[in-house]
Amino acid sequence: MKEDNDNMTLKVAEIDKQSGTLHLYGTSKEADLPAVCAILCGSSRICRNGAEQSVATADITARKYKKCSRLGSSSALGMKPTKMATLTPEDRPSHAFAVLSLASYDSSTPMPQPSRHWHHKTAAEIRAELNEVAPGKNVVAFQNRNPIHQAHYQLIARAPSQVENSVVLVHPTCGPTQPGDIESDIRILTYKALEEEVQNPDLVWAYLPYSMKMAGPREVLQHMIIRKNFGATHFIIGRDMAGTKSTITGEDYYGPYEAHELAAQFEDELALTLVKFENVVFTDDEGYMGESEAKEKGLKPKKLSGTEFRRLMRAGEPVPDWFAFKCVIDVLQGKNA
Repeated sequence: MKEDNDNMTLKVAEIDKQSGTLHLYGTSKEADLPAVCAILCGSSRICRNGAEQSVATADITARKYKKCSRLGSSSALGMKPTKMATLTPEDRPSHAFAVLSLASYDSSTPMPQPSRHWHHKTAAEIRAELNEVAPGKNVVAFQNRNPIHQAHYQLIARAPSQVENSVVLVHPTCGPTQPGDIESDIRILTYKALEEEVQNPDLVWAYLPYSMKMAGPREVLQHMIIRKNFGATHFIIGRDMAGTKSTITGEDYYGPYEAHELAAQFEDELALTLVKFENVVFTDDEGYMGESEAKEKGLKPKKLSGTEFRRLMRAGEPVPDWFAFKCVIDVLQGKNA
């Protein structure tokens, strides 16, 4: 356990004695978290290790608002002071303080656990599965939160050709996301339908019960650490990953490649190689290709606006095959119920 006095962050590492793998964990003595995290004052959580043994309890002991200083807002939260200055106290990030203490846990009266329709495999289970189905191979992790349409699938299907001797761990977050997003159980149904449809031996599918914070570059680092624990050696990073819109201007809050820049600083420390892809587009003449390649060849990518896509979905009308998989659309439109 290493303490960094500058940002009060505790870095915890555990070495797997059998494989020699280093598993990284992130926590903090004073965890500055956006209000969207919805951590409730007075709540407790049981912390377990890889063997599912109770090792600590996390108690939220206080919750209050603080004035966001230039240093605090930019370095701790990655937020821009000029934008923060216009927010009301109710809209500013809240600061929840979590205190870790040694566990006093009676196994005869376990804490109630949340129930979910789907079984979500643990990091240990996924590492074991990867070792069985892809022994000795690199593992390229793909993180997403929405149903996978054609452009995303074309991207992940090309990853094994970019990373030698590799498989892709398709590992979407399946907790609550933003208002209006498709609920998690429906999203999982779309992933299962697509897995059955494509039958791609280079893809390993798993689902992470994690709620996206849309917190930009800092959240991308958390995703990297999580996927490292799940056995990844590489991590696909996209444009404006985990980004959100400004409540003031309506524009992207973070720059398109801020997450790339921050993540690159920690590649060596995490022993996780970034895999950068440009957008994949579809052209009538040559099918799917990189955006820059289409531009160089003077080919016009086909586009379907979000407004038109939503209209087709509401009307139950077919969505173009070049845009989405029929099996995914059938789930979303309830046609396979």
